Amino acid sequence: MSDSHDLSSYDPGLDFWKNFVRRYWGRRPTVIRQPFARAITSPEDVFKAMVAATARLRTDTQDFVLTIDGVRVGADVERWLPRKKDRSLDRLTARVASDLPGSSLAVFIRAFQLELGWEFWLRVRRFLSGLYATVGVPANLAEIALFAGTYARSRRGIHRDSADVFLLVIEGRKRIRLWPGSVFPDRPYWYGRGDKDRRLSRSTCLDGEPGDILYWPSSYWHVGESRGGPVSSLSLGLYQQDSLAATAAVVLADEATRELGADNFIDWLPTSVDRLRAASPRALRALDRVSGNLAQALLRRRMEQVTGYGFEHVPQPSTPAPFRASSFYAADPTFPIFCRSIGDITIVAANGRSITLPRSKALRETIDSLNRGTAISLSQRTGTGHADVREALRFLLVSGGVAPASRAR
Repeated sequence: MSDSHDLSSYDPGLDFWKNFVRRYWGRRPTVIRQPFARAITSPEDVFKAMVAATARLRTDTQDFVLTIDGVRVGADVERWLPRKKDRSLDRLTARVASDLPGSSLAVFIRAFQLELGWEFWLRVRRFLSGLYATVGVPANLAEIALFAGTYARSRRGIHRDSADVFLLVIEGRKRIRLWPGSVFPDRPYWYGRGDKDRRLSRSTCLDGEPGDILYWPSSYWHVGESRGGPVSSLSLGLYQQDSLAATAAVVLADEATRELGADNFIDWLPTSVDRLRAASPRALRALDRVSGNLAQALLRRRMEQVTGYGFEHVPQPSTPAPFRASSFYAADPTFPIFCRSIGDITIVAANGRSITLPRSKALRETIDSLNRGTAISLSQRTGTGHADVREALRFLLVSGGVAPASRAR
């Protein structure tokens, strides 16, 4: 958790969001001018996070893309990556321009909230709290992506996303050109560069300065354009559409890996009729075992989604103080801990993480007390369920669901 006074700087308020939903949400683009009393992050912190994100390139990933003049850099990528000694986006782009005069640089990083860290995520959560109270947590995903560089136009050209987007301008001047979905009715989600110039009269431009937020619904075609100089912005995408079948398939794959191991390729059916008559196929027996936990796994996944505010990847909280049974701990009732029993287990979730424990009345009573704002100590709680309460408090301390508190709270 973080100081509530500091976080209040990032909360536009429920009245703001009710008005926003009525006028703009899912309807039309707009610019939210300087909504925060304090900057949600700084160009310096964004650049440090860019440098930290280069570690992802040690694995085969599509989460970090660097392009020069619209072409993805592969073999010589190390030469152009942001370095600690560059110290800023300005100096990075100047270095590229010095080596390749007239060239443009673009950096794209998915799930960038991981590098920006816990305190940044808490600010974003506070920003979204009123919107989610009005329209709900996205059914699919929320994610922060970084777009930075000196490129003249988005590499993808004109396109649509399946997300409603809040674009936070961090550095430089940002322009997004947009068209209603009806302008390109027969096109897929990616249109490329196409005949944009022929349809400029039907486009709208959103222009933003540092501290502004540009918003557009998922129905709008769009392309980023340069207004000169290096620019960095954070795209907060809220992906609303999902299906139970698609989610169940992902969860079932995860359960199969957990139950059977990563190498769980097995024959679906015996190769002869006699063998099929003799016994159920091994694959079906395995599937029966794995699917038995499907309802629990689906519930647990959704509890993680909701407490994680839609983010699949939530940054790790700051290292907490060691857990002590005699210490008092409290939660923030504004962002309650989820506790739900199914079968003989109880799932406890906070900030996109969860734990399963044996079902117990003491555990549920403890979570209810925390969600009312009561500071509790393990030394106050004995008897049946004591060990489970201890385990839950340890988990909540590590996941940022509770923090040390005074007894008087």
